[in-house]
Amino acid sequence: MKTVIIAEKPSQGRDIAGAIENRTMRKDGYLEGDKYIITWAVGHLLQLKEPGEIDQKYQKWNLANLPIKIDEKNIIGNYKPNANTTSQLKAIEQILKRDDIDTLINATDPDREGELIFQNIYSYFKVNKPVKRLIIKDLTPDGIKEQFASLELGEKYEGLKMSAYGRALSDYIIGLNMTRAYSCKYRGGGVLSVGRVQTPTLKLIYDRCKENAGHKKKIEYGIKGKIIGTDIELELDKYRVGKKDEAEKKILSLPKKVNIISTKEDKKKSPPKLPTILDVQKLANNFWSYKADSTLSIVQSLYEKHKAVSYPRTDCNYITQNTADKLNSRIDNFSKFKGYKHITSKKINEQVMGEVEAHEGITPTGIIPQGLSEQESNIYTLVVAIFLANYCDDYKYRSIKYEGIIDKKNILKGNEKELIDLGYLKAYKDTNHTYKEIIPDGEYNIEYEIKEIESKPKPLFTQATLLEKMKNIHNEEEGEIKEKLKEIKGIGTGATRGAIIGTLYKREYIKDQKKAIVITDKGKQIIEILQSESSKLLDVGYTADLEYRLDAIIKDKAIFNSFLEDINSMCVEMLNVLKGNRNEVRFTGIEKNRSEYICPVCSKPVLIGEMKYYCSGYKDGCKYAILKKVGKKNLTANQLKTLITKGKTGFIRGFINHENKKFDGYLVYNKELMRLEFSFK
Repeated sequence: MKTVIIAEKPSQGRDIAGAIENRTMRKDGYLEGDKYIITWAVGHLLQLKEPGEIDQKYQKWNLANLPIKIDEKNIIGNYKPNANTTSQLKAIEQILKRDDIDTLINATDPDREGELIFQNIYSYFKVNKPVKRLIIKDLTPDGIKEQFASLELGEKYEGLKMSAYGRALSDYIIGLNMTRAYSCKYRGGGVLSVGRVQTPTLKLIYDRCKENAGHKKKIEYGIKGKIIGTDIELELDKYRVGKKDEAEKKILSLPKKVNIISTKEDKKKSPPKLPTILDVQKLANNFWSYKADSTLSIVQSLYEKHKAVSYPRTDCNYITQNTADKLNSRIDNFSKFKGYKHITSKKINEQVMGEVEAHEGITPTGIIPQGLSEQESNIYTLVVAIFLANYCDDYKYRSIKYEGIIDKKNILKGNEKELIDLGYLKAYKDTNHTYKEIIPDGEYNIEYEIKEIESKPKPLFTQATLLEKMKNIHNEEEGEIKEKLKEIKGIGTGATRGAIIGTLYKREYIKDQKKAIVITDKGKQIIEILQSESSKLLDVGYTADLEYRLDAIIKDKAIFNSFLEDINSMCVEMLNVLKGNRNEVRFTGIEKNRSEYICPVCSKPVLIGEMKYYCSGYKDGCKYAILKKVGKKNLTANQLKTLITKGKTGFIRGFINHENKKFDGYLVYNKELMRLEFSFK
C-alpha cells in the first residue's frame, strides 16, 4: 500500500519527492516512488460557484434578488472545479480512486489557505481515508526529512479547516451581496467593491487624507542657543510663543554666558528581532518603494523557488531552540556576506527565541541562492543582514544630556550621543546618528536664535505606514475592541494585507501621489455612501469581532454555525438599510459603457467597447471578451446576447476565413481556454 502526499504547488511536490524517495517516476500530474505518490494542487483547484450557478435568478445583477444564499448544510456543494486547472484535479481524482492507497498526507502550506486547498479536494471526492499533516517550515531536503519525522494527525486541524471555510464563506457572502447591491443602486461607478477588511482599510486612508487636507498651519516661535566654538545646539525648554517679536524681546533678556552641566548614561540597543512578513514589507517599501504584495511574492519566490529562506507568511518574530541550533550550525555558510566579518558569536542572540504559535520568524536556510533578480537579491540580502546582526554585539553608546540653568524658569537643554561600540550596526544599519564633539562641564558663550516651529499635519500613508497602522489599529480604540484587535494583531494578516491594499488600487479607490497613498473621488464617494448608512463595514470593531471569532473556531469548531448565521443576518440588515437609503449618488466618468449583461466567467458586469464586449473585472485578471465582428461578419445584437448569456450562438451563415472562403457554423465561448471558437455541431 502507498501513501498519497498532496502539496500546494508542483515545485513543493518535487522538493518533497526529492527528499523522501530515492527514485520516482514522473507521471501526468504526479510523481510515484516505492512508498509515496506525490501530487499537488496548483493553487485552488476548486472555487466557490458563481451566484448564477447556485440559482439562475442570480445571473443578472438585480438588487431585488439579494441576498444571495448558499447551501450551509453542504459546504462543498458550493464549490466547483476551477476551469483553468481541471486536468490536475482529474489527475488527483484518478490517484484517489486507486486500490493501493491507504493514507493521505496534507502537505499544503500550514495556514487557512493551505488547509482549505487540501480539504476542498478531500471533501469534493468524498475521500474516506486517514489523513496526516505535514507542517513544512523549511523546503531544504534536511528540513523536509526532519518535518516528516513528526507528522501529526489530520484531526488536530479540524478547527483550522472550519476557520478556513468561515473566512472564505463570510468574505463570499459579504463581498458578493454588498458589492452587487452598491453596484446596482449607484450606477456609473462600475463594480463598487466592498469587503470585510478592504472597506475599513479604505476608511483609514479616507480619514487620514481628510485630516491632512483639513490641517490649518500654525506657527510658533522658540529659542535655540548655540554653544560658540562647537556644533552643539540647546533649546530654551518649554518656551513657545505665537509672536516673533515677543521671542526677539526674550532673547535680549538672556545672558550671553551660561554654565553648562552634563548627565551621562551608558546605553545599549539590541539587534532587531527576526522579521515577520510585515517587517520585510515595511522595510522594502522604505528602502526601495516596493509594493507590499510585490514584496510578498518576492519572499515567496525565495522560499519556494530558491529554498533560501524559511516559510514567509508569518506574524512571529521568534524561533525555537531547535531552529536556533540548526542556524548556528550553518552560520559559516554566510562567510562571504558583508556582515559576517562583524559577528562576535557563533550562537544566535537569545532574544530571538520565544513562544512560537504557528510559524517562526523569517530566516535564511543556509542555501546560498544563485541567479537572483535585483529585487530578490535586495530582499534576500536584507533577511541575511538582520540574521547576521543577531550574531553581533549590542550597539553601545553614551547618552549625554546638557543643561544650562539660567534660573528656575529658564533652562537650556540638549541631547547628544557618544559612540562606544557600533556592534550589530556594522552588519545591519537600522539607526542613524551624527556624533558631535563632546564638551566638558563649564561656562560657555551662547549665541541665541529664533526657532520657527510650524505645526505639521499627520503625514499621508505610505505602504509601509499603512501596513503598520493595519497591524496596530488597536491603539486607536478602547476597551474590549482594543483588546480584541491587539490579540488578533489588527485587521488583515501578514499574508493578506498587501493583497488588500492591491485590491484598493485595482478598484481605483486609491492612487499614488509620489510615495504617499491618496484616496480617489470614487473611493471618497463609496465611503461617504457607507457613512450615510452607518454601515458596519466601516466599523473596525465589527471587523475585529469577525476575525476574533474566526480564530476562536480554530479552537472550537462548534462555533462555525453560529458565526455563519450572524454573517447572513448582518448581510440582510445592511441590505435593508441600503434599499431604504434615498441617497442619489451618480459616479461620473467611470465605466459609463456598462451593458445589461453579466460576465459568465466571474459574474461582474460586462462593458461595451468600440470593438468588443468585455468584463469589467479585467483589472482583476478576467480575460472574458467577445468581439463584435468575427470572421469578417458583424454580429447582430441578438447573436451577441445569446453568445454572452448562453455561451453559444444559433447557426450563423456567411463567415469568411483567412483564405477568403465562406463558411457557416456556431460561435462558442470556451471558458477553460478563455477564447471564442467556431463549432460545426
